[in-house]
Amino acid sequence: MDTTMIKTILETQNQAYKCALEIFIGQINQKIQSLQTTVSDLQRSLEFTQKEVDDLKREVNQHQLTNKQDQDRIDHMTADLQTKSDLIKELEERCNHQEDQSRRNNLQFVGVEEHQDETWEQTAAHVTKLLEDKLKLPSIEVERAYRVGQRMDQRPRPLIAQFSRFCDREAVLRPSWSRVGVVPGSEAGGDGGVGGDAATPARSWASSGAAALARTDSTDSVSASMTGGGAAVLTPASVQGCRFVEFC
Repeated sequence: MDTTMIKTILETQNQAYKCALEIFIGQINQKIQSLQTTVSDLQRSLEFTQKEVDDLKREVNQHQLTNKQDQDRIDHMTADLQTKSDLIKELEERCNHQEDQSRRNNLQFVGVEEHQDETWEQTAAHVTKLLEDKLKLPSIEVERAYRVGQRMDQRPRPLIAQFSRFCDREAVLRPSWSRVGVVPGSEAGGDGGVGGDAATPARSWASSGAAALARTDSTDSVSASMTGGGAAVLTPASVQGCRFVEFC
């Protein structure tokens, strides 16, 4: 084999290796380009995701700020509501106190004769006459008297009498105590009568024309009724815890 042939063979092999290497390099370049494209896509996706994360962070921060503001408002409203609740409770106590004070001078009477279309002045006059004639109290001042409830039949409706002074109200009760005294252990029954051992005496007082007086322990409300021979019988508007007194 001469030198020219060997040279030709070497050149042919070299050319083949060169072509194979170029093909391999081309494939490598394609893969690198594909990887670069993929990386670029991932980078863009990551940037978009990062932007969404940043937006979500801002929204979360805004919500947290809003929640804090709302919580501050709720705390303020709760404190304000508690203040108003305390004020309402205080006002209710004041109203109850004022109502109790306004009722201190009141007595409730039943059985007092009622005229058609009577005015409160006429009603007050009935009470004044009752106190003068039946309880011998001519100097009691009745500030106001009025009927309560609707008249369903011929029976007179109960009336509330408001005395000008608390001492006048007490004066309606004191004479009976000083004249006779308190019947011990007496309590009103559910029908407004007298229970226990004092039941029979109380009924006999009314039927005999005597005047009997019943007072609740709180003295907030006492009622009077005309019975038997026209005597004034005071029976309790609150039927429990009452003491009964008789006088002639």
